[in-house]
Amino acid sequence: MPHPWPLQRLFHNQTPINNMRLQPLAPGLWSFAYETKLMGIAFPCKCFVLQRAGGLLVVSPGTWEAGLSAELLKLGEVKWVFCPNSFHHVHVLDWVKAFPLAEVFAPAALAKKRPELAFTPVTPGGQPFGPEVQLYPVMGAGTISENLVFHPASGSLILTDLVFNVQESRPLWTQFMFKMVGIHNQCATSKIFKQGVSDKAVLAKSLEPVWGLAVKEVYPNHGDPLSLDAAPGQNPLARLQAALAWAQA
Repeated sequence: MPHPWPLQRLFHNQTPINNMRLQPLAPGLWSFAYETKLMGIAFPCKCFVLQRAGGLLVVSPGTWEAGLSAELLKLGEVKWVFCPNSFHHVHVLDWVKAFPLAEVFAPAALAKKRPELAFTPVTPGGQPFGPEVQLYPVMGAGTISENLVFHPASGSLILTDLVFNVQESRPLWTQFMFKMVGIHNQCATSKIFKQGVSDKAVLAKSLEPVWGLAVKEVYPNHGDPLSLDAAPGQNPLARLQAALAWAQA
């Protein structure tokens, strides 16, 4: 049977890393890493799991492996699955099948891409996860509809596609393409994301509340934590702000 989302076939070789084991990042926050290929470009990716009072929240649902169930059950019950922008939704149905009682949240813009997907739309300014997990929408970026995710308990800020920080070695074709879009071996926003920005002033304004958060670490979906790329003594949030200087121009 064909996949209900036809473009699924463009994504292949969803390769687990570290046998899909959950890696603790901070109190109440875990991730697992995997690699996905799109048109031959090897993207390092992460799926994040956050602890809430009533269960687990999965942010940016990644490639599913049956072995994940046992690891997740040790932490709690998956109650919510969140697609933080209109790109990171490829594997969401696998999570729905694994956890049929979990409620799915996603930007309203995703409905046009995935009309078969039942989900609760997240509108700008909406806070469906309460103060435990706070959302900060990136405005002025068209239908990308990205939400930054802040976990106050650990001081962790999770990004999806706003910034890449891929410092590790990549295959030659991937290196070439990353150079073409401006993200090779640097903390930066891709040219593809920038092309989707309709109003830089609106985008910059929407990020202002983020700069006042008590952030201890910034975790991009693609690449290393920003503390590993920051200058000596530089706060990861300041590193993020420097990477987004283009939005202020």
